[in-house]
Amino acid sequence: MRKYLVAVVAVGVGLTVWPMIPSAASADGSDLATKGAFSIPFREDRAVYAAQTADTPGGTLTGPERGDTGCKAGPEADGHLDCLPAGATQNVLADGRILYWNAIEGGEDVKNGVVPEFGAVARNDRSRVLSLDYADPFNSSWHVPLNADGYFDNAPKEQPLPLKQESGVPNDGSLFCSDQVQLANGTILTAGGTDYYQDPGVPGTGYGVAELEGIRNSRIFDPAADDGQGAWRPSGAMSYGRWYPSLVTLPNGNVFVASGVTKLIKPIYPDHPGDSGTNVKQTETYNPATEAWTYNGPTADRSLPLFPRLHLLPDGHVYYGAAGQSFNPDGQSYDEALWHIAASYDPAAGSWADLGLPGLGTMTEPGFRGSTFQQMLPLAPNADGSYSSASFLTAGGVTAIPSPGSYVPTATSRIDTVTIGSDGKENLTSAATGSLGRARWYSAGVTLPTGQVLAFSGADRDEVVSPGQEHPIRQAEMFTPDGSGGGTWSDIAMQNRRRTYHNNAVLLPTGQVLVGGHAPIPNSYGKAMNNPNVPGAPFDASNNFRDASFEIYNPTYLFTGVSRPEIDDQDPSVPYGQSMTVTVRSPDDAAAIEKVVLVRNPAETHLVDGDQRVVELPIVSRSGTQLHVDVTDNQAVLPAGPYMLFVIKGGAGADGQHVQVPSVAKQVFVGTAVPGWARGHDVSALSATAATPLAHPAKGVSAVLAGSAQHAALPAVDPALARVATRRRDPLTTGVPLAAVAGALLLPGLWAVTRRRRRLG
Repeated sequence: MRKYLVAVVAVGVGLTVWPMIPSAASADGSDLATKGAFSIPFREDRAVYAAQTADTPGGTLTGPERGDTGCKAGPEADGHLDCLPAGATQNVLADGRILYWNAIEGGEDVKNGVVPEFGAVARNDRSRVLSLDYADPFNSSWHVPLNADGYFDNAPKEQPLPLKQESGVPNDGSLFCSDQVQLANGTILTAGGTDYYQDPGVPGTGYGVAELEGIRNSRIFDPAADDGQGAWRPSGAMSYGRWYPSLVTLPNGNVFVASGVTKLIKPIYPDHPGDSGTNVKQTETYNPATEAWTYNGPTADRSLPLFPRLHLLPDGHVYYGAAGQSFNPDGQSYDEALWHIAASYDPAAGSWADLGLPGLGTMTEPGFRGSTFQQMLPLAPNADGSYSSASFLTAGGVTAIPSPGSYVPTATSRIDTVTIGSDGKENLTSAATGSLGRARWYSAGVTLPTGQVLAFSGADRDEVVSPGQEHPIRQAEMFTPDGSGGGTWSDIAMQNRRRTYHNNAVLLPTGQVLVGGHAPIPNSYGKAMNNPNVPGAPFDASNNFRDASFEIYNPTYLFTGVSRPEIDDQDPSVPYGQSMTVTVRSPDDAAAIEKVVLVRNPAETHLVDGDQRVVELPIVSRSGTQLHVDVTDNQAVLPAGPYMLFVIKGGAGADGQHVQVPSVAKQVFVGTAVPGWARGHDVSALSATAATPLAHPAKGVSAVLAGSAQHAALPAVDPALARVATRRRDPLTTGVPLAAVAGALLLPGLWAVTRRRRRLG
């Protein structure tokens, strides 16, 4: 939510994966080499997708119990609906599985209005583990991990104002609006989250004024726990409660946290009044060895927006790119003017330095950008193998006029570059790029191994202002750098589902992209999320119910006609400061490899992945099928942990233009031991073969979609080897234990319509 309250098929090494990919030109005349293609949507209950009609833009998902909304009546006497969780937060684990969790859980139970009811009906958000079946995603398996809502009552709460009313339902420790990173050992650390209540509340009625606060909790998801199924456990508590914080891994493996808010609607703290009226200024650092947080001291304090866009620079500093979500109070913080200035935090000195106003002197709006993605472009080595600059693409979102953000988004994009001089000084420069094809609010960005950037989902206006009135954007777009510091956007394929608030997209080891999410605020802060459109809303308005489905985007490089290179058996352990040998399957491929890159395993929420990076490794020599590359010893370039290793082949596409095609990745760990649970789970290289139709076997319904530019079939594998042999499959169709489930959202505060716009998280 924004300003106003508002496995992988885990197959053994050596398994060959054969693609079910249409030919370069589809039946409808679209050029897949320039558009790419989406798979049909798939969902935990195996609902069948019916493509769009004039009356159902974005299509529908039909199932025996849940239908398009993914909900059915729950067993509770209070009428709580049991709804499938959406992938609002997604993590690509090092064994190929996808850990994800929900957002705004319980919103379907609102009967009359969010503001008076949500503090009582909200639930802690539930998590899932998805083992993706690339042969047929319809047959993927889902697992409910141990302690699925991640709730542990091990951290103190903020002192409320008088008349606080707790609901008695599990909604006081939600994963929703926490941030997360992948630690060096491949476990997932989350920090912060949501406690819902009514303040004030009317005793005995279930009504009051919805309030939420950020919690101090941090928690660990361990993929090896519970006999390899994965489980949540508590970790150390922060000194400050944080809702919408941002995390970044530091060069030494510690984790830096900044911002968040401790109380959203009424940020007033009698015990520490100096912190009232704004976001959390204090920053803290987490030590994975001790699982303890340490306050960084007053020189490390800084006023930042919620979910500030933070990134690790090659000199070990943390860069704030003048972007994030804004809210507090009444849609703003009294010191919000400071958010326009980009800055750099030095962990060694424990202090910040201002870098200037991003975008100044370009044709884009300078300064703060809200509800936007900010993607780090590939880190490229200098001639001597060192790394001295980092560039960041900011596109779409809302500008800061009127402050703290406008209702209508922008289409402009820019690249901001931080260059580190030989004297250690940092210099910020900005360059305008070509604009997006349409103004986009809350679109998810994904940087591909090739350096291109994709934009998915979002809306044509800020949904948090008046939920249900926005037009969703299903047209995906691709940014192609021009090699001179700029680049252009172009339309690619059209995604199937309408995904606006709390959407998500992450890069998969196959080079494909998993697109999911969509967990909106109830209609105009009113009734339950059970209607496709708000009365009077524009045609093709967003689904006003959560979408628990996923779809896979097959990028354009899968349709160029150039065969994909294949990495042979690869040592999954990558040491710092040494030469590494990467072996491919053929000498011809070795000669054609133009880049070897490491991509940090994704961990994204609310358009944020603070550790997102693509790092190019210099190729120093070639011999037969072997490439010899240097791995930097700069841990600020490659913080220790899980990475996907890609090789990228150059060649002439069907139109004669030069193209780059990545391999399927090998999962590696940089600078640390490879955990046993992550070994032996690589997805082998795809081979360019003829397309095969993809069919849904459920209830005899067949969806033959090969040859459609919008519905590419997925890669197939040998059926005997297709699925991960999980010891416990627990799809909802066989019944999910309610004890493993909970829900959560956040709400706007007091007024749904006031002079100041309310925003949900």
